[in-house]
Amino acid sequence: MVNGALSGFFKSSQGFRQGDPLSPTLFVLAAEYLSRRLNNLYIGDRALEFAGSYGISHLSYADDVLRTPIYVGRRKAKLFDPLIEAMISRVAGWEKNVLSFGGQQQLIQLVLLSMPIHILHVLKPPKGVIMRIERLLNKFFWGSAGTERRVHWVVWDRLCYPVAESGLGFLHLSNMIAAFSQKLWWYFRTSNSLRANFLHKKYCKRSCPASTNIFTISSALWLRMMLARRATKRHIHWSLGDGALCFWHDDWTGEGPLAELVQLDVSRHENVNFY
Repeated sequence: MVNGALSGFFKSSQGFRQGDPLSPTLFVLAAEYLSRRLNNLYIGDRALEFAGSYGISHLSYADDVLRTPIYVGRRKAKLFDPLIEAMISRVAGWEKNVLSFGGQQQLIQLVLLSMPIHILHVLKPPKGVIMRIERLLNKFFWGSAGTERRVHWVVWDRLCYPVAESGLGFLHLSNMIAAFSQKLWWYFRTSNSLRANFLHKKYCKRSCPASTNIFTISSALWLRMMLARRATKRHIHWSLGDGALCFWHDDWTGEGPLAELVQLDVSRHENVNFY
């Protein structure tokens, strides 16, 4: 389309500069074309369909969500390098100012501890990454900057105690990660989202989520959720509704799962409405 009229193909001889107003438009057109070709390929060959994919051939911009990296295989410490570098950069700007312990405490609680929240929702960092972040927070609180080393009168774990227990009430990263892991399991069991339905069909097609086995070939997200399952399901109590609950492994009586109450090793999956 040139000047409002259809025209033939023309060959471009030069690209666009950064910030050109046409650049986003061309990107959207190219992305739309690629998306449609992937859909046609998917529709033409059903062998490409993954069991439980709900007819979805691909997801666009999945790696743009909250700056969370996408990776294959075991999680690596380098995935968290951008986060740690951002925290170091933020601290470096504050070290030039004269801050009281109260000011440093507020910056840690309101700024630094909020920076990893999004990525910790999705990825569980290795222990080495947690130690690096907590070491950075501890050094900033006690005023150690660059090569200057000051005495750390109290260990970081003690600073994370509640104020009533002689701590400063800092959030402990391990507790944050555990809470986010339980939140993932809670949303999986209680929501009807695309992700929840996908996980149900992939991992719990023939079993109850509360009793399904852990497979080593599962995704890192599913393994994290499964490890948080026991701690989370103790706080989930179900209402009968239409009876679409696991008879043996969901707590619909208010006294706990029946399989645990009668101490039976029940592997089959039957809903309450089955009876």
